[in-house]
Amino acid sequence: MSESTQNTQVTRAESTRRYTRRRSEKGLAFFPFGWIPIVALVLLLLFALFPFASLWIEENAEQAASSAVRSGGEAWAEVSASGQWITLTGEAPTAERAAKAVDLVRSARAPAMFGRARPATRVIDRTTIAGDARTLEPTNDADEPLGLSEASAQDPRDVCDQSLKTLLLESKIKFSVASAQIAPASNELLDQLARAVTACALPITIQGHTDSTGSASFNDGLSLSRAESVRAALIARGVSEELLDAEGYGAARPIADNDTPGGREANRRIEFIVHAIEAAQD
Repeated sequence: MSESTQNTQVTRAESTRRYTRRRSEKGLAFFPFGWIPIVALVLLLLFALFPFASLWIEENAEQAASSAVRSGGEAWAEVSASGQWITLTGEAPTAERAAKAVDLVRSARAPAMFGRARPATRVIDRTTIAGDARTLEPTNDADEPLGLSEASAQDPRDVCDQSLKTLLLESKIKFSVASAQIAPASNELLDQLARAVTACALPITIQGHTDSTGSASFNDGLSLSRAESVRAALIARGVSEELLDAEGYGAARPIADNDTPGGREANRRIEFIVHAIEAAQD
């Protein structure tokens, strides 16, 4: 082996030693630091599963809702919470006051990590009305009835229409694909709708609408079948069948663009049309 070759090998060996020398033994090894995120995740999981987490969330939602109805002058409303679902009970003086209590809970805010947030994710209205707001009470001086404007600050038809629209804006009656079978997930919404319709005591037409997918004849039949399914579900929940009618319009009355998935989803809907008392007598 030549002298130049030996010198080259020695140089490479020194270079290798220079890049592979042992690191200092001072300080902790790396592996304990890897446990830090794992321990944090375990603690977070325990917090989520442990009862005090759900109880804290529930108590926060209930306190915020209670404070909202009291400060809004609706102390008659009783508030209970199940997780972040708020249920309102109690006897409301009028239908408008019942609707106001629901709106107060929906608008309630509570302190959160990143500012004030809405603690209630859903409001279930189980209030009763002290009397029919449409009933005309006699005056003290004569047997003549009071005017409707004195009996109620709002037209009962408008109040009823608004309460039904609010329920259907918050949630949606869902059906199996291309079927009139109502999905079980809509049972709670149907319960609320039945209570609202019963409180209204006004004739209502249930309208079914579809998107433009499929033939017109199929959509017409499907929309009517879905409206009739909702009508039957409300009657099964105690609503008078004489108050309810069902109609199907297929894809004839879109409210959004049928060319997009979101538009088609919006067009597949159930609507409630509230009529005046006279409409039931014609």
